[in-house]
Amino acid sequence: MSDGDRPSDSRIEEDYVKVLERLALPQAAAAQLISTETIEKKWQMIKMNKNLLADEDAAEASRFKETDRHLLLEIDTALEPSIETLSSLRSHLSTADRDWLRGFRKARGIEILVKVTGNAGGRSPRTHFAVSVMMECLECFRCLMNNIEGMNAVVKTDDAIQAITFCLDFEWKRLAQLCLEILSVTCYASEQGQSLVLSSLESLWRVRAERPYRSLVKALRDDELAGKVQIMQFINTLINETTDIEERVSLRECFMALGTLHICQQTIAKHHYAEEFKGEEGKSPVGSIAALEDDDHDEDDADAPPESRETVAEDGRTTINPSQGVMAGYAIIAKQKSAAASIAKLLGGKKTMRRWFNTDTETLKWSQKQGAQLTFEDEIKLNDIIQVTNSCHDEHVRAASQYPFEIALAGDRFLALGVDSEEARIRWITALRIARENAVSHTQNATNFRSRLGAVHFESVEETKVRIRKLTKQMEVFSCILIADRETTFMEMLDTDGASVMSLSKLIVTEAKHGGHQKMVLPLLQDLLLLPTDPEVGGRMWNEAHQAVETIAHSVSAPAEAKDAAPAEKYKDLETKIITRREGDSKSIGDQFDAQLVKNKDLRIMELEKAQSKLQNEYKEKCDAIKQLEEKLQAA
Repeated sequence: MSDGDRPSDSRIEEDYVKVLERLALPQAAAAQLISTETIEKKWQMIKMNKNLLADEDAAEASRFKETDRHLLLEIDTALEPSIETLSSLRSHLSTADRDWLRGFRKARGIEILVKVTGNAGGRSPRTHFAVSVMMECLECFRCLMNNIEGMNAVVKTDDAIQAITFCLDFEWKRLAQLCLEILSVTCYASEQGQSLVLSSLESLWRVRAERPYRSLVKALRDDELAGKVQIMQFINTLINETTDIEERVSLRECFMALGTLHICQQTIAKHHYAEEFKGEEGKSPVGSIAALEDDDHDEDDADAPPESRETVAEDGRTTINPSQGVMAGYAIIAKQKSAAASIAKLLGGKKTMRRWFNTDTETLKWSQKQGAQLTFEDEIKLNDIIQVTNSCHDEHVRAASQYPFEIALAGDRFLALGVDSEEARIRWITALRIARENAVSHTQNATNFRSRLGAVHFESVEETKVRIRKLTKQMEVFSCILIADRETTFMEMLDTDGASVMSLSKLIVTEAKHGGHQKMVLPLLQDLLLLPTDPEVGGRMWNEAHQAVETIAHSVSAPAEAKDAAPAEKYKDLETKIITRREGDSKSIGDQFDAQLVKNKDLRIMELEKAQSKLQNEYKEKCDAIKQLEEKLQAA
């Protein structure tokens, strides 16, 4: 197209809309460009993207090609996903148009991303390499979910939102920030997305065996200022995008109980207090700021597990740190199949041997004993390790050690080892998994990703003030919605907030005390506190409790002759309802868990059957080889 071929203004407007649609821009961004750009800039944009308006043959260049399918296949089939390959996919997604994205979805690109993200997120402990893989996958999801079609496609893909949610880990700040950004947009985009985020978060807390949202609020307390603002934005998005008022109140009460508002107020107060002392000589705000620290911290974490502590090996000199992939110590290994080993077997000798093992950056080596003049008998490359499990198929190692484990190697090879304690086995399995990850990371030259994950940004004074204003704004949003909801949940007749456990508990205690039934208060409150956290079930049960409390209030205000018996009967009726409903819910939840256990059991049985079939085939091949060898010996 040339300036001489310039069409009318109305035609330019039509073509400009088509170009933006083909570029798959977000609706808000496209609408802003349409309304703000001049006609000349729109014409320049059309000329730059003229291939998008050409016929089908000319538009072929922007479509999903065989090379793109090969890229997806490489990611899907790789034993370890290549960060370079994932980065290439991210580049494609960031510049892709609508046709390319549709081809990507048809080629099961989203399902492949979900699989890779889930595999990396399910590893424990997490290494730099695994986090780098998750970062690249999340970047791909962010590019993909940048338009309404991509967002809907991801939301409708099974386990996609859960895989993204399970990447949430505040030990890795950049990873957590990217994860929160994607989850916030998902909540805002659709009601289905918000529902999936909430259910995925509940699954995450159950898997990690922690109190719901505790780690999120803990990060709000401990993170830097930019992180606090983003976490508070995410909390507000979770609450405000919940349309059902009972679910919204239940979710907010959870954050209130963890001290969310108090943490924000404390952060803002410390900043303002430090500003007051700024520039004054001889005064230091450190001691006074410390006085503002919250005394009601969460309980301290338990002692670090053995695999995360730095200590020394059995020789008392060699330093080991399993969480960094550094390990050394004695272990039992099966003797190599040789002529000497065969003679020893016939004579009833030992079938295993004790060796000193240690890891370095590339290999796992072993020698007869540990000492200054160390001569290694054999080694395996860490890159060749496929998996390390606490199961063992070698009967000789199992017989010699109560704590065996097995290393699966490339080429259908296995190395079975045995140690002296469960603690040593945990250390070895952890160290080998991390050492392998580090070796793969080194091979793929992923050091630049480590620097990205560990980068520290120092904020200026102005940036800090902007963050404080944003945090104050988010706290105001939280409070305003809270006040608006309480206007709906406040029970004027009882002069209490029906959505507050504290208010209801206080009301019950007061009314019971006036009616002379103090002994019934404790079991009743225990029943209330044990209500399920599921919004749907918990909401129905709270409705029952509200109705019973209202009835009690009417009974207390009844004539004197009816006062003595009515409150006791109503309390008993409330207690019976709560207990009956809780038993029904427990059975329902139990059935769900039983179904999941059966499903997991069936999957495990299938895995075991495959492994058994593989071992039987290997055993048969070895028997055939032995038979052929015997025939050759007899012929000789």
